[in-house]
Amino acid sequence: MLRIAIVLSLVACAAPAFAQDIPVTLCGQTIPKNRVGVLQADLSGCVPVGRCEHPAQATTCTPDADCVGFGVSRCIVAEGFVDLENGATLDLNGHQVTGAAPTDELVSCVGRRCTVQGPGTLVGGEAGISATSAEGAGRLTARDLTILNSNVGIRSDGRAA
Repeated sequence: MLRIAIVLSLVACAAPAFAQDIPVTLCGQTIPKNRVGVLQADLSGCVPVGRCEHPAQATTCTPDADCVGFGVSRCIVAEGFVDLENGATLDLNGHQVTGAAPTDELVSCVGRRCTVQGPGTLVGGEAGISATSAEGAGRLTARDLTILNSNVGIRSDGRAA
């Protein structure tokens, strides 16, 4: 009986830890590298709000002065309503993201590879999805979604698609 308990303990310790999906509930969220963000409700009317660059503090900010009390002097503002790092996926989960201004980018792929999957709808803004990377051309996968009333449905490295 002791052997079985030891074997089960070793198997449990050796099992890989799988990352859980990240609930997307607010404007300006960033989905980290190789992770999946799942939209929990419709997003609309977002204004560019950032987060203070501090690992232990998730304080929102608009000007850099909001971050001074946390030992940092920089407010990082999201490029889109939801930003996707390299290898990240946004699952729209049947919800809708609606732009508040014609200059909005609703989903911004800031890494070389990202995925936006539906079902779901992106409405309005300058671009439904912007896939531009400082690293050069990348790969965007978009499936089972609708983009409506955007100036550009999908922008890739400065070009409309």
